[in-house]
Amino acid sequence: MRPFEAAVPLGFANSQPGVFRIGLKDVGDLESVVLEDTKENIFTDLLLGDYTFSWDDSDDASRFVLHLSITGIAAYEAADEVSMFTSYRQLFLQASSGKTVSGVLTVTDLAGRQILVRQLDLNGSSSIGLPVRSGVYIVRFGSEKSVTTRKVYIN
Repeated sequence: MRPFEAAVPLGFANSQPGVFRIGLKDVGDLESVVLEDTKENIFTDLLLGDYTFSWDDSDDASRFVLHLSITGIAAYEAADEVSMFTSYRQLFLQASSGKTVSGVLTVTDLAGRQILVRQLDLNGSSSIGLPVRSGVYIVRFGSEKSVTTRKVYIN
């Protein structure tokens, strides 16, 4: 797992000068929320409390930046373990790694009805006839390592 971090410009504008406060109501899954005041060069951890500041009507509306951090985001996997496509009521599957990939193939219609469930051991490429009407279907191949899901049109 790797943390996700983002810097989000926070616009603020008021035609009247005064003292204002920025705070949080709910933080959800955020691990860190830091407000940067670029005018004063102050960083405030909003998880610990609100930030109070003076505003002048000549201040820049883009004066604040929120720095957010969430942990628990899985690292991006570069490629699917299995690639798939359809043509003339045939489903074509190919193991991307060149090694044998074992898993369960499931084809469902958009109402969620299972049309086909089959245990497969893919070594290279394979094709399966699909005895279905033309339409859109969800094809899912789940192995020990990954799940590949595609929405396909079968003609």
